[in-house]
Amino acid sequence: MSSDQSPNTQNNAKSAELEESPNSSSAVESNTQSEDIAMSTSDVDEEAVDENSDGKKIGDNSTQKATKMEPKHQYILGQALFLKTSDRIFDDIRVDPYFLLDKLSGLLSSPSMDYAGKLTDYIQASLCRPKYRLVSLKSSVDYVNLDSSRELGDGYKLKVFEGLVVPSLSSGIPKDPMFHFIIKIKGPENERHLKHMFYGFSDEQLAPQDRKDLILNKSAIKEQLNNCENENDKRLADIILKSLPKIVDSANFVSLRTKTVMRVEISEPVIPPKELEAFENDEIESRLTLYMSTVTNRHPDKNMRVKVPTTLECLKTLYRILSGPFDNIDSTYSKTLKTERSPILRFHLDLEILLRIFFFKKTNDDSQVELEPPRFHDFGDFEPVVTQYFSRALQEVLYIMSVFSINSSSIYNQQLDIDPNLTNLFGALGENDLQNQLKGWANWGLYQYNKGFTALSANNYYPDDLVIELYNRMVALDTLATPIYLDALTFCATSCGGQKLQIYASTLQSQGMFGFNELRTCFIKLGFEPNTIKSLADITDDQLISSYKDHLILSKSLIESSSYRDALEKIGAYRDSSVIKIYLDTEPMHDLNEAYSTLETSPSVDDDVLITAYQLKAEESNYYDARYSRALMAIAIHRRSMMLMSYIDTNMPNFSLGNISFEDALNNIGADKYASDSSLIRIFQERINMETKLDFQRAWTSLKVVGKARNSKLIENYLATGIINLALLPIDKIPTGLNNIGNTCYLNSLLQYYFAIKPIRDLTLDFDKILTPELFGKDPNYKIRRIGGRVVRYKETERSYQFMYQLKNLYYTMIHANSRCVTPTRELAYLAFSPIESEVEFNYPSPDNSRDHNDDENADQISDADVVLSELDHDETGSEVSDGKSLEKIVTDGNSNEDNVKMDNGNTENQDGNAASQNLSSEKDNANESDSMVTGNDSDNESCTASNREVLRSLAVAQIGYDQIENAFELGRQQDVTECISNVLSQIECALNPDELDESNEQLDSVKKLFYGKTKQTLVPYDVQARKAKPDNKPRTKIERFLNLIVNIGDHPKDIYDALDTYFTEDLLKLEEEEVKRSLTITELPSILQIQIQRVQFDRVRLMPVKSTEPIPFGEKLYMDRYMDTDDKNIIDKREKVFHWRRELECLKKRKVILTKVDERGLSPKDALQSTKQFLQSSIINQVGVLVDENTLEILDHEQEKIDKELTEINSKIDALESLISKQFAELKSIGYSIFAIFIHRGEASYGHYWIYIKDSETGMFRKYNDEIVSEVPMEEVFDFSTSNRATPYYLAFIKDGFKDEIEPVKREIIENLVDSLD
Repeated sequence: MSSDQSPNTQNNAKSAELEESPNSSSAVESNTQSEDIAMSTSDVDEEAVDENSDGKKIGDNSTQKATKMEPKHQYILGQALFLKTSDRIFDDIRVDPYFLLDKLSGLLSSPSMDYAGKLTDYIQASLCRPKYRLVSLKSSVDYVNLDSSRELGDGYKLKVFEGLVVPSLSSGIPKDPMFHFIIKIKGPENERHLKHMFYGFSDEQLAPQDRKDLILNKSAIKEQLNNCENENDKRLADIILKSLPKIVDSANFVSLRTKTVMRVEISEPVIPPKELEAFENDEIESRLTLYMSTVTNRHPDKNMRVKVPTTLECLKTLYRILSGPFDNIDSTYSKTLKTERSPILRFHLDLEILLRIFFFKKTNDDSQVELEPPRFHDFGDFEPVVTQYFSRALQEVLYIMSVFSINSSSIYNQQLDIDPNLTNLFGALGENDLQNQLKGWANWGLYQYNKGFTALSANNYYPDDLVIELYNRMVALDTLATPIYLDALTFCATSCGGQKLQIYASTLQSQGMFGFNELRTCFIKLGFEPNTIKSLADITDDQLISSYKDHLILSKSLIESSSYRDALEKIGAYRDSSVIKIYLDTEPMHDLNEAYSTLETSPSVDDDVLITAYQLKAEESNYYDARYSRALMAIAIHRRSMMLMSYIDTNMPNFSLGNISFEDALNNIGADKYASDSSLIRIFQERINMETKLDFQRAWTSLKVVGKARNSKLIENYLATGIINLALLPIDKIPTGLNNIGNTCYLNSLLQYYFAIKPIRDLTLDFDKILTPELFGKDPNYKIRRIGGRVVRYKETERSYQFMYQLKNLYYTMIHANSRCVTPTRELAYLAFSPIESEVEFNYPSPDNSRDHNDDENADQISDADVVLSELDHDETGSEVSDGKSLEKIVTDGNSNEDNVKMDNGNTENQDGNAASQNLSSEKDNANESDSMVTGNDSDNESCTASNREVLRSLAVAQIGYDQIENAFELGRQQDVTECISNVLSQIECALNPDELDESNEQLDSVKKLFYGKTKQTLVPYDVQARKAKPDNKPRTKIERFLNLIVNIGDHPKDIYDALDTYFTEDLLKLEEEEVKRSLTITELPSILQIQIQRVQFDRVRLMPVKSTEPIPFGEKLYMDRYMDTDDKNIIDKREKVFHWRRELECLKKRKVILTKVDERGLSPKDALQSTKQFLQSSIINQVGVLVDENTLEILDHEQEKIDKELTEINSKIDALESLISKQFAELKSIGYSIFAIFIHRGEASYGHYWIYIKDSETGMFRKYNDEIVSEVPMEEVFDFSTSNRATPYYLAFIKDGFKDEIEPVKREIIENLVDSLD
C-alpha cells in the first residue's frame, strides 16, 4: 500500500514516549502532534543483492562487505495506515485465501475494519471455522527448514519464520491452493513481554535500512540480471527470476513499545493445484496403463503384473528427485535422471512437471533422453533464491505426504514436526498473553470472528485496559472511522468486557457518540445507502440538508419529521459539521406544541409575553440552548407574527437569511419596483394570508430590504407591529373614523358595518328620490305593502326618506372628506335610535322667501346653522357641477338675508332651548337632478345660482327638539345592536319603492336579498303508529323569514356549530295531546348571514340582567349545508342519528346533574355518603353507645364507588357522543360563508363599549373600528376566545362564497375643500 493511501487523520496522532507500560488504557488522543518511533537499524549480510550494490556477476562467490551502524530512523505514527495486534496479523494470514481466491485485495495491508464484516460472512459460509490453517514445518533435514535467526548488532535480531497456509479439511490432494507465508521480525528481545501495537506502513514508508533488511529487492535483481551475455547465463537468470516468491499479499508493521519492525508476506505455492492433480489415483492409474501398454507392445510374450503405486509413493518419488540437488550440492557434476531406465519415474510422475516447474533440462546420452537438475552453485550469489524455491517445494510435498502418512512425524527417513499452533512464532514475539494466544489460536470460531473483534483487532480474552487502548489508538489514527470502532468497542463491552470496559463504552455513548450501524441507519433515513465509512464521507453536508428538506416535505406526521431531524442531528454531531449545526440550530421546531412547551407558554399568550418567556429561558441557559430560539421561530412562523419576526431579526443574527438584493426582494414579495409602500404591504398581507406554504421569514425579510432601501417608515412600523399605522398612510388609503357624539359607539359600529357593504353604500349614495302625499297615494302598493310584517304609513315613509338623506350625507363625507374622522349628525342618530313608528314632523320652506329667521314663523325650530341637502343639476349654462353629481355644504351667515343656510354643529340651542335641526330631504326638479352638498364660506355664497336658491326653498327640515334627541339617545342606551339594526334596515326598506310584493304583501327588495333568509318549521307525529293511522295527515309546516340567527350562550355551546346545532335541533313537543317532533331547517339563505349571540340572561336571584362572557369559538369559515332543507337521504339519516344522540346526551347530562348537584349544605350525593360514614365512625357515636354495623360502612363505600363509576361512564359517553355529533357533518362543505364583521361588546349588561372588526377581503387583514380610531389588528386579537378576554363577540356577519366583492371597507376619493364633519 502506498503512502498516499493513509487516512486524513494521519497527522492527528499524539507524540508518545518510546517506552509504554503494557496494556495501558490511557487514550491516544487525536491532537496535533506526531507520535514517533526511534528504530535502530544496521547493515547485515543480505542473501539478495543490495539495492545499492555494484552488481555481481552470476557465479561470483565474493563475500559481502562488513556493515556499519546506521543512525536511528523516526517513524511518524500519524502517517501509519492502520493498527493491528499480532493475533490479528497472524489470523489475517490464515484467512487471507478467502479474499485472494475471490480476487479481492489481501488483508495484510488493509485496516481491519474494512474487511471485518466480509470476513464474518466467509466464516459463516465455511461451517463457522476457518477454511485454512497455518503450519510450521521442522524437519531433521536442514535444507527443508527455512526459519532462521541472525544477530544485527546493538541488541537487534532478525528472525525469519516461514510456513504454509493450507486447507483445514483436506484429507487428500488439496483442491484449493496452498500458500507460503514468511514473517521477518527485526528488533530487540521483548524482555518486558509487552503487547505489541503494530502500526502498518507501506514499503515506501519504511526506513531504507529496514527496507533492505526485510524486503527482497526484486527490482535490483532484475536490473542486474539484465546484463547477462551468453545463453547459459540467460537461462540461469530466467530460473532465478522464476524462483523469486510470487507475493500475493504483504505488509510492514512497526511496534511502538518494543522497537520492532515486522514484515509479513504471503506467496503463491511452488506447485500449483493443477500440477498436483497428477498425483490423484486416476492420473496415476492412467500413467501406469499407458506405460504397461508400451511394455506389452514391446514384449507381447511376457505376462507382466505391476502394482498401482499410491499417492504417497508417488510423492516420495517427487521428494527424492527434488532433494537430489541438495544432496549433491558439493558434487562437481550433476546426476541425471535416466527416465528410460526407470519405469518407476515414468508412472510415478508426470515428468513434465520437472521441466515446467523445477528447471530440469533434457540431455542426450547414448541416444537416451536424460533429465538434468539445476546445480545450485551455478547461481553464485543468487543461490539462496533458488535453494529456497526448492525448499518451499519440498515443504509442500512433505505436508501433502503427511496427510497420507499414518505417522506424520516420521516421513521418508526424517523426523518431521508440523506445528499448527505457531508456538515458535508466538514465542518469538514474547507477549505477556502468550498462553492465551496459544490456547485460543486453534479454537477460533464464529464468535471470535465477530466483526466487533476483527475491527478492533481484539480477542475475547483481552483485558479491558487493552481493548480501551486499542480503541483509543485506532480512533486517534482515523477519527473518521470512530463509529465503526465504537460499534466494535460496544460489542466487546457487552459480550466479554468487564465492568471497566462497560462503563467506558456507556460513557462514550452518553457523550453523544454514535456507532456506524446507527449512523448508517441515519443516512438511510435520509435516502442514502452507504456501506463503508468512506462512502459516508463522500456525501456532502449540502446533499444531506437538501435531502432532509425533501423528506420533510413528504413527511406525513410530526413523529416522522422528528425522526428525520434526529438522523441529521446525529450525522452532524459525528462529522462535527458547523454547516449542519447552524442549519439545525436555526430550523424552526416541527411540533408547535413542543415549541410552546419549551418556552413554558401556551397558544393563548400574546407575542410580547412570548418574547419575555424566551428571554428568561435564554438567560437561564446563557443563550447556548438553541431549542428556545427554534421554538420562538416556529411560533413566529406559525402565527406569522411581525412582532416576533422583528425581535428575531434584531436579536438572533444566526437566523439571518443573508444578503437579499433589492431586485430579489421585490421578486420574493411578488411586486415590481413601481409598487407603492402601501401596495407592497397589501401584496405581502395577501400572500401570507392565502399561501399556506409561503416562506414567511423570507417574505418578511424581503419586505424589510425594500423598506430599508426606500427608507419607508410605514414598512418599518408594519414589520415591527404587524399593524399598518394609519397615521403614516395617506388619508385616501384608510377608512374614515366616526366621532362619538354621546353614547353612540354601537351606532358608529353599525354605520361602519353598512358602509363596508357595497350594495347598501351604493344604494344610499344613489338615493335621490322625493316623496309627496300625492305620489304616496297614487301607487296602491304604498298602502298595502308591509315591512317586517307591518303596514307602513306615509309618515314612516317620509322619515325614512330623511334618514336616507342623512345617511347619504354621512357616507358622502366619509368618502370625500380630507380628514381621518367625521362626525355623524345628531339627527341621524335620532332617526336611527327612535322606532320607525315614531313620527317626525318636517317643515318645508316657502318657495318665494329666503331663510330669514326674523320673519319665518319656524325660526325658533331652525338654527342659524342648518344643514341642507340640495338637488343640483346642470347650471343655466349647461355645465356640469362636480362631475354631474355631488353633495355640497352651503354655509351662510344666519344674520344675512341671503337665500343660503348656515351650518350648525347640532349642539347649539336657539332662543327656545331646542337644538338645531337639519334639512334632510329635497325635491326633485327632473329625473336628471342629483344630490349635492356645497361647502364654502361667506364668499362662496355669491356663487349660488338662482336655480340653486329655488331648490333650497323647497327642502324639508326635521323639527326635532333637543329634548327629543336626548330621549332618543337614552332609548339608544337601553337598546342593543339588533334593535338598532332592525330599525335602520326597516327605514332603508321603507325608502325603497314597493315594486314587488309577496303573497302577504311583504315588500321584496335588495335589502331582503342581502340580509334575510327563510326557515321552515316542520311538525310530524313522533309516534310511528300514529303516523300510519293518519296517512292523509301531512306534516304541518311554516315558513318564516329571519334577519339573523340567534344562538344562546346559556346553552354553553362548545363552538359556533354546537350553538347552531342547538338552534336547529330536532326536539319533541306536546301539541293537541299528541307528541310531535319539531324540526327547523333553512329553505333560503341570504348573501349576508348574521348571527346574534344572546349573552344577556335574567338573574332570578338578583332580579337583574347579567351578561355572560363565556367564549363561543368560531373560525373564518362557516358551512351551512347541514341546516338546509333537503330530500337527501344521507343528510336526513345523519340528522336522525344526531337527534337520537342528542336525546341520549340530554339524559346523560340530566343524570350527571343529579349525581353532582349540591344541597343547601354544599354537599353532593357522594360527599353526603362520605360525611355519613365519617360521622358513623366518629367518637361521638361510640360515646352514645350506638353500634354501627360494618356492613353499613361497606354499603356506604360501595355506594360512593357506584357514583364514581357511574360518573366516569357518563363522562366517557358524553365525550364520545359530543365527538360523534361534532364530526357528523364535517364533510359537508358546499355552502360556505366567510366571516367579515364582528361586533364586540366589553362591559356588563347595563353598560359597556362597542366596536366592530371588519375584514378587508383584499388584504385579508382585520381593522378595528373604535369610534374615531381605525386601526389594523392581528388575527390573534380578533379570534381571542380565552376565558380571560372580557371583550366578547355579540353579533357576527358572514358573506356567502361568491359574494366577497360585495364587501369593500375602504372607499376614499378626497375632495380637498370639503368640510370634514357635520357638527
